[in-house]
Amino acid sequence: QQGGWPSNVQRPIPVVIRHGDADAVVPVQAGRDDRDRLLGAGHAVVYDEFSGGHTVGSADAAAVWGALRTARSP
Repeated sequence: QQGGWPSNVQRPIPVVIRHGDADAVVPVQAGRDDRDRLLGAGHAVVYDEFSGGHTVGSADAAAVWGALRTARSP
């Protein structure tokens, strides 16, 4: 929305997207589209669809940290 995402950043960054397959707030296709745009712009993306809705819990935070703590920028 501000013209800086995802292809106009100074360098690629690792990104984790976790998306509930029953999310009634943000359609799951939006998460898939974001994943594809980020990958197309050269960002490292971990995409995980889980069973559930628009929720964030401690397991989500642990999964994101687990993916990012060893990630390296491409």
